[in-house]
Amino acid sequence: AKKARRKPAKRAGKKAAARPPEPAAPGPEAPVENPFGPAAAPAAAKKPAPEEPDETARLTAVKGFVEILPAGRKDWREVSGGGEEFRRGDRLQTYAEAGVTAEFHEGSKVEMSPFSILSIEKDKFDHIAVGLFQGKVSAKVSWRARRKFEVRAPGAAVVAKADEKFSVSATSDRRVEVSVEAGEVLVYAVGTKKKLKARERVEVSAGRMGPVELFGPAFTAPPEDAPESGRREPVE
Repeated sequence: AKKARRKPAKRAGKKAAARPPEPAAPGPEAPVENPFGPAAAPAAAKKPAPEEPDETARLTAVKGFVEILPAGRKDWREVSGGGEEFRRGDRLQTYAEAGVTAEFHEGSKVEMSPFSILSIEKDKFDHIAVGLFQGKVSAKVSWRARRKFEVRAPGAAVVAKADEKFSVSATSDRRVEVSVEAGEVLVYAVGTKKKLKARERVEVSAGRMGPVELFGPAFTAPPEDAPESGRREPVE
């Protein structure tokens, strides 16, 4: 009988060559996983909180009898002298032949005339606002001022910017007069506003604004026979 032949044993260390995998059918690619976990969305930059505006003024040039009513108090007291602080919510009142100047930290000044009542009002971050109840104030906005300066009166409001000078007067019957000495201001009344330039004024009565007028010394032309400046007539 024929003996069955044995197959030769495979040598150790050699393996059969692996068959290459068939290419996968085209399709949408699977998302690649991030080994470090899901990517965090970039944090939104937080805007710094706006600083609380400094609306405190310092009283200077106190003349005559001037009273102040601090915010939250019921009793008026006399202003002792210059250097006292005038804060938001306070009220100042001047009497006969009295006056006082309030200077803000940016250099803007408000000068009160006799028989006037003034307060510092709460407003936006880009405004400094004072309220005129009666009397007259003259405002000079500093050239360093970064915020608008506003004077509110019954039925009207005046908004100015840096390096402007104007005055506002108010009476008990809601008559307000605005005069501009330097620069330009905006005057607001009920449903309207007007821009005033230097040497212009306007009157607001019960919230209604009148026409803009010119004020100041009128220009007078020299006479025709007047000699020119710097020129002398020949002497015979």
